[in-house]
Amino acid sequence: MSIGLLKLVIASASDDDLKLYLVEEPNRYRAILKVVKLKRKAKVALKFIGDEPSFTFDCRIAEDVIDSSCFATVAEFIDKRFPGVRDAVFEQLKKCVTEWEKVRFDAELRAEEKKLGEGMAPLIEEEVEGKVVRVLAPDGAYLSSYGSYVDLGDYVVMAETTYGYIEVETEKGTVERIEPIGIAVIYKRDGGSFTLVDKKLYYPSIQIRIKIGDKLVRLRSGSEIVKPDYSYSFPDFSTFQKVLNGEPLGKSWSDIGNEIVENLKSYIVFDDDRLYDVVASYIVMTYFYDVFTAVPYLWLHGPPGSGKTRANITITYMCRRGLFVADPSDATLYRIVEAVGPTLGIDESVLSEKGKRILAAGYKKGAVVPRAEPTKGGVLLKLFEATAPRIFSFENPPSEDYLLQRSILVNMLKAKPKRFMDPQPIEFRPIREALYYLRLLGLSQILETKDKALKILDDSGIWGRDAEVWAPILTAAILIGRDRVVLGYAVEDVGKRKANELIYDEEKVVLAAIDELFSETPTLANVDEESKVVEFMPKELRSIIIEKQLEDENCVEIVNTGIEERKATKNEPRCKELEKELDKRWRPQKIGLVLRNLGFDKFKTARGKGGNARYVYRLRYGDFVAIAKRYDYVPRIAEEVGGENA
Repeated sequence: MSIGLLKLVIASASDDDLKLYLVEEPNRYRAILKVVKLKRKAKVALKFIGDEPSFTFDCRIAEDVIDSSCFATVAEFIDKRFPGVRDAVFEQLKKCVTEWEKVRFDAELRAEEKKLGEGMAPLIEEEVEGKVVRVLAPDGAYLSSYGSYVDLGDYVVMAETTYGYIEVETEKGTVERIEPIGIAVIYKRDGGSFTLVDKKLYYPSIQIRIKIGDKLVRLRSGSEIVKPDYSYSFPDFSTFQKVLNGEPLGKSWSDIGNEIVENLKSYIVFDDDRLYDVVASYIVMTYFYDVFTAVPYLWLHGPPGSGKTRANITITYMCRRGLFVADPSDATLYRIVEAVGPTLGIDESVLSEKGKRILAAGYKKGAVVPRAEPTKGGVLLKLFEATAPRIFSFENPPSEDYLLQRSILVNMLKAKPKRFMDPQPIEFRPIREALYYLRLLGLSQILETKDKALKILDDSGIWGRDAEVWAPILTAAILIGRDRVVLGYAVEDVGKRKANELIYDEEKVVLAAIDELFSETPTLANVDEESKVVEFMPKELRSIIIEKQLEDENCVEIVNTGIEERKATKNEPRCKELEKELDKRWRPQKIGLVLRNLGFDKFKTARGKGGNARYVYRLRYGDFVAIAKRYDYVPRIAEEVGGENA
């Protein structure tokens, strides 16, 4: 056998174990050797690469030194496989073992040097109650197990993780396992611009921190094991390698946007063509939603057979870490977010009230779900992250204001798409990999575009909660060149929300009842309209509310008693049933709660003393108008003069 130059390379060294590789230059591994020190002897294990059996040699130890004749025996055995290498292997093996201690010390010193290089040199050292305490570095928050965006002031970090096979060498040997592998791309902030300064891999299950600027950033390892069939939505490690090597993507944001739209058109039929641009922008947004303070939801609704589920699957599979689930438990809604940070596609689930509240909390970045979990040492308070993009497919829109305000509603109609079979995740892999690449290396562009989107929304009269909902989507739309259509849709959507009684429906019902009281109260002489005052209790509003809703259902008639005419509920089964339902729904306690949520408690005063005290609301018309406008309710007089002049 022709063989090139062979050399022994030390792979690892501990107190009792030494591992060596026999390498044929330039980089071909021929054998693995392991030397183990026991109490009275040493063992050398040898395995040739590609051969099934391994071989063991016993060596004598005298005065803690391994007998060199053992090395000669091993060298002769290797020479039978690779003739002519005996002397070289003998000398190298003897040298490696002789320098064992030096190698081990060198490794320890290199590790210490690395710690110092990572900012681990103590900033201050002092003795406290007989113990030495060293402050190593300021705390720079943490990177999650699934990768996240972290703003440290002078530096910003965009991170992402995947899962892969890694080989970990420890003092007890080498272990091969599936673990998270992260990549952090670090940018330095200089005024309003960002400069890429570093790219580094990290290993959340092994490392506890990485150095970013002058801070140490903690790493979270994650608490869940990810099933292999979910790993499709993680980035491929080859994408990390492209980022590390600075290889060009070969695609622009616009190119990827076009691919997304074409795929949406293949699987989904929207009744409004603008929705393809809106939904494509939503998909792109999921790859950098964490740079915003809030993340909107996408809510697909429509009758059975309208393609809601297929649409949800299609969209979810193109999103960052897209995971399609059915009927998740309340705990799933925050535990899976904490573990892997997915975009959740939720289909036709029965959501509990607690689950809905968890979803609402997950709209705001930094929101956590606290849970007290018993342990052997006592009760442990754990804080679970809840913020993540979510895509719903239900028959009806959400009935709760707090979900309506956070969701982009998409009405699905029955129609035959070009492709009526559900897509498979593999179809969208090129889209996902390209967007993962741009998440990491396009951060400066994302942040600059974010500022541009916020200004455009402000100039368009969209602010507050509406801007929170649309800013991430418009940012993505600008990047993929779909901003004109998306902005037009956003302006129209916000206008509809303000006119839609589904938003703040209970609040608007109570506001309308107060408005009715003002309209029935004459204006006193020498008192302007804004200074008009009404006094009421919740039970008075209750009568107005029930009567108005009965009238809306044509359930009120005028009854002549012979003395006077008065309004009464029609003697029809549906009307009587509705009256019972309204009577139960609009109890004074319920109206009092709505008044408190609206902010009217500051206008409440007590009349009477002790147990006879009754609380009365005393409200000036100008104060009523100011509160009503916050909830998109235009009072009658304000409406008559154009709304803005009231």
